[in-house]
Amino acid sequence: MARKGPQRYTGAEKRQGTSQERRKRLKQEYLHNIRRQTEQAGHNMRKGMSVVILLVLFLSVLIFRDLYQISIKEHRKYSELAANTHTVEYPVYSTRGNILDAAGKELAISTYTYTIGVTPSVFGPRRGAEMSDAEAEEGFCKILDVDLYEGKRRCGLYGR
Repeated sequence: MARKGPQRYTGAEKRQGTSQERRKRLKQEYLHNIRRQTEQAGHNMRKGMSVVILLVLFLSVLIFRDLYQISIKEHRKYSELAANTHTVEYPVYSTRGNILDAAGKELAISTYTYTIGVTPSVFGPRRGAEMSDAEAEEGFCKILDVDLYEGKRRCGLYGR
């Protein structure tokens, strides 16, 4: 039967009870430390991710700022630079010799020639505006620094 009143433990029972309580307390401390470390690791990870996100956001803002600067604000400058790079020079080597008449006078000779193509709406101060042929011819001769008559004669524009 159960005894009433204060319970008395023998030495072995006290030690066993104390060791059980001690184990329970150590287990609770261990679990508490693990929870604290897990929370700290999660907090550190969130801080690290925040730093990475802020860095990516900052770099994105810099890239978009530069893109805006180049494509919107300095569009004219870069479009002119691009238009100026659309020239191609390549040698054309003639495989024929000179053609002579019976007297030895040259009828046809091999020489170097230059071909220039012009799109009137692309060059000059009024880019994109429609130009008449006369305005285009005048502008072209002005760029080449030749007289209008001489320029037309050289380019074969007479007879048009």
